[in-house]
Amino acid sequence: MRDLILRPNYMLAGSNFPIDFRRELAGDFTWAYRNGMFASYQDSLTGSWAVQTPMLYTLARLHREPELTTQAIDREFFSAFAPAEREVRAYFDFWREHCRKIDPVTFRRLAAKNPDRYGTAGGGNTRFTLLAADLFPAEMFIKAQKLLDAAESAAEKNPLTQKRIRFLRAGLTDARLTRECRARQIEMTQAKNSPDAEKAFRKAFRKMCEHRAEVEGDYVCNFGYLADCEADSMGWPHPYVKLKREKTGK
Repeated sequence: MRDLILRPNYMLAGSNFPIDFRRELAGDFTWAYRNGMFASYQDSLTGSWAVQTPMLYTLARLHREPELTTQAIDREFFSAFAPAEREVRAYFDFWREHCRKIDPVTFRRLAAKNPDRYGTAGGGNTRFTLLAADLFPAEMFIKAQKLLDAAESAAEKNPLTQKRIRFLRAGLTDARLTRECRARQIEMTQAKNSPDAEKAFRKAFRKMCEHRAEVEGDYVCNFGYLADCEADSMGWPHPYVKLKREKTGK
């Protein structure tokens, strides 16, 4: 068999939401390595460090030891959250199980239902947030918050682990506020020129931006990339994007 180059462009998926397909990723990577892969070309990453943490760790770890099993990688990763390994694992497994239930037919249906402002179906790497309100029901964030509460309680006497869990929580909060912003945008669109609906959207948008400003120095997510995607696909009024376009014409 001739040599293979693996181009895992699917790492662009998910925007700033807690998607998790680390086992599928590891399976593809290991298969390619065993069948002659000599290089991995990474088109880009969304920088969603706080919500896709174990998946990104898995990708990095496999480049060092491509024969490692996902079980071994998971043990290594979650050990960093001692003494709350079990609780943090439960948090990420919660999102993994949710993602596994999203089948391709449903995804394509929701993509067609949520086109961007140019009429292109949602769900692509820069248009994933268009599907956020449908893919991630609000009640899921309540359950996820409780799982992180349990993790933080388990790490009560370990300041470093508590800090790491707060990092995960910052990412979850950003995803929840982004989802809320998209839900309010849908309501605003459906209401057609309703001042109250527009006010609700702008309030949600402002709350999301305020949270991002609070944590932007902690590498929770690549908020500049997110702002570009949100402004282009959904028309969200990010002032930095407007200023950049005025200066560069792009």
